[in-house]
Amino acid sequence: MAETITIDFEGQPLPARVGESVAAALTAHGIRGFRTTRSDAQRGVFCGMGVCQDCLVEVDGPHGFFTREGPLREQPALFVATGTGLCPFRSMLLSGGLGSAVTLLFGCRTEADRLWHTELAVLAARGAFKLEVTLSRGNESWQGRRGYVQSHVAELARELD
Repeated sequence: MAETITIDFEGQPLPARVGESVAAALTAHGIRGFRTTRSDAQRGVFCGMGVCQDCLVEVDGPHGFFTREGPLREQPALFVATGTGLCPFRSMLLSGGLGSAVTLLFGCRTEADRLWHTELAVLAARGAFKLEVTLSRGNESWQGRRGYVQSHVAELARELD
């Protein structure tokens, strides 16, 4: 049985499985409308709009520390991030919570989209972690990896051994 946590939805505690999305947890409890647009129209995970740039949702959490602790701290790890998904990794890096033998595979569209590029490059050069960047729309002068992150995961995971 999967480990469970409790999420609070509009004052109602709901059990949820660790690792499942908020949408999956709410849907499992029969809650279908959990977002509103700026015009107060109800929306849910199956609203069918395709893009939800007009939807508003407030998430408070997770709380605590996002670090690698215990014996896992020294095990090799591959972190995969795209776009702003880099934020948790950066937070761990700046707090000293990574441990050793960590590779970051960071995917973006273009060189201009590389968030915190200089900061990450300096830290990687100091040996804090190994930085691998892949661009899905890199220009001709780009010398690094090309394509989407999923096309590089298997290769980099093998290198961890």
